Amino acid sequence: MTIMTNDSKKKKLLLWMGVMLVLVLTGCKKDSDDPEGTPIDNPIDNPATNPNNPDGVPNGTYFPTMGYVFDGLFYYIDVNSGTATFCLQTNEAIESITIPQQIELDGKNYTVTKINNYSLSGLKQLTSVKLPSTITDIGNEAFTGCEKLATINLPDGLTEIRSGTFQYCKALTSVDLFPGLTVINNYAFNGCESLTSVTLPATLTSIGQEAFHDCKSLKSVEIPEGVTSIGLDAFKDCKSLTSLSIPAGVQYYYHPFEGCDAIETLSVSCMFVGRFGTNITTLVLGEGVTNIEENAFDGCTKLNSVHFSKTVNVIGPCAFRDCVSLTSIVLPENLTLIHDRAFYGCQNLLSLTCNAPTPPYFPDVSGYPAFDPETMENGTLFVPSMCVDAYKSAPVWSDFKNIVGI
Repeated sequence: MTIMTNDSKKKKLLLWMGVMLVLVLTGCKKDSDDPEGTPIDNPIDNPATNPNNPDGVPNGTYFPTMGYVFDGLFYYIDVNSGTATFCLQTNEAIESITIPQQIELDGKNYTVTKINNYSLSGLKQLTSVKLPSTITDIGNEAFTGCEKLATINLPDGLTEIRSGTFQYCKALTSVDLFPGLTVINNYAFNGCESLTSVTLPATLTSIGQEAFHDCKSLKSVEIPEGVTSIGLDAFKDCKSLTSLSIPAGVQYYYHPFEGCDAIETLSVSCMFVGRFGTNITTLVLGEGVTNIEENAFDGCTKLNSVHFSKTVNVIGPCAFRDCVSLTSIVLPENLTLIHDRAFYGCQNLLSLTCNAPTPPYFPDVSGYPAFDPETMENGTLFVPSMCVDAYKSAPVWSDFKNIVGI
């Protein structure tokens, strides 16, 4: 197929084709049903007039393994479904891209529905992308490393944000995710350090590993009621996050909010609770909480208000150690176990109410005590009036000097 009409342009295009072939080894492959395309002998006279297509390749030109060129963007075609997949942009200096809703080849229109894996990754000068409403699938790491990408419109037909799609898009400030989205995969927004807000739709069910890791500017996030899974380190080191609410039914792995040191107001209603930073002042443990993990709020020196739901039955070792601003707490009626040093170092905790009719058990009586000596010596323990004698004879509880029935 003859592409260029003079030797200099031909050499330039052949060199360009070679570079493109290397780039697409991770991306586009020709669909087996692609038409062969129409050979075009005459390029446009002034290629520099189109910044998307500086080499002046005519629309409809086909390159093996790369697809068809339209305005300098590569697509491959599925003739059976009448759709096109955006594959590649070869101008590394490009600043703005608009992907059309349709492209025309040999008199037939093909609807652009997909953005291929890695298709725009590493374009460090790219600042904005406009996507058509027909897009239903954006591939893995499609925009990863686009460090200057500040704006993008996500179509409302997306049901999934794939792995690493916007990873290290350091200039991205906000993202609106539309109803219908169900999954945010691993590393989707990892390292988006300028992201200040994200709207999570009610249809969302899963947030993957490190999905928002190191989003340093993210100030607030509301986890929808339908979310059932939050992955490892999903929001780790989101250091500007000041408030957080996690609904019941969520399963999370290890500590997805570790390093979120600015959280002040925390409401949690899921099964396990642990490690949300040390600046919390107000803590609400909802009906889904059964177990407070070891070291969960250790060193939260500003914590002055804790609400325990009636479903809490285990408080782990050192769970509230050194929470020096706590002056009073009410422990729930279903509490059965309190581990060593759970409230050790809370020397200002001088009003303690335990509503459990059976004194909770301390499995670690041979180790450090669960309560600070100051609490047991000078504080007051309030218990159900019919259970006063049981508390006065129970291990550890009997060390309280002041036990009062209520």
